[in-house]
Amino acid sequence: MCPPKLRDPRVTWSGSYRLATPCRYKRSASGEDALVPILHEALQVAFRWASAHTYDFNILDPAFGPESSGDENNALLDMIQQSMGKVDPNSPREYTLRILDKDGGRKFVDSTHDGQRAHPLTLDKSSRNTKLYQILDGPKYRDGTLVYTYDFGDRWEHLLTITRRTDATSKFKCLNGTGHGVAEDVVQDGWAELKQAYRAEKPTTKQREKMQWYEQQASNGDPQGVGNGREHVFDKQAVDRKLSVRVVN
Repeated sequence: MCPPKLRDPRVTWSGSYRLATPCRYKRSASGEDALVPILHEALQVAFRWASAHTYDFNILDPAFGPESSGDENNALLDMIQQSMGKVDPNSPREYTLRILDKDGGRKFVDSTHDGQRAHPLTLDKSSRNTKLYQILDGPKYRDGTLVYTYDFGDRWEHLLTITRRTDATSKFKCLNGTGHGVAEDVVQDGWAELKQAYRAEKPTTKQREKMQWYEQQASNGDPQGVGNGREHVFDKQAVDRKLSVRVVN
């Protein structure tokens, strides 16, 4: 079982959104042959993302923490150097392993943030050549903290936790979930602002523009919006219908 919960373990923002989505991955008689991209596709469905950005899966370095970044000035300098592809091998390493969407075609806006996530001592692997069992059951990584990051600009992070294992299936299945999917390209604080706009008794012009954008233009927008309590609605049946066509070969 692999239930992800959307949260950023290092960054806190108002209106954080969490969703538990248990799923299964196949083990065939010829070997565990489900590749990492199929899990990415399942997570996109469960969280109502639109596959508009790049993703990666990461194993966190247990030695990394908020104190690893040092003072604010050094952290800013490190970020600038990383964005230029200049990473000090002695700087704190956030990930021991990164499984990259190398062969899926990088979105330009995400590639501008990619340098901030790289490190000379981090092992990079392509998601197209990495099988799920190598990460979820492999002795080197199975006890590590696995994070799925989507959209390197807004940096939505989903912490994946294996609660238990059961018989294999050929399809993913959602067991539970809460909350409406977050809007693409709204940035973290912007999602809270968008929900506040729908709660307002007398929306401002700016709030009305936000709601119109979400209902008519956002890549994963909802024509019904998230007003009248819809921000808390999770359509499990709709998720299962979409997951049912994604067979793990």
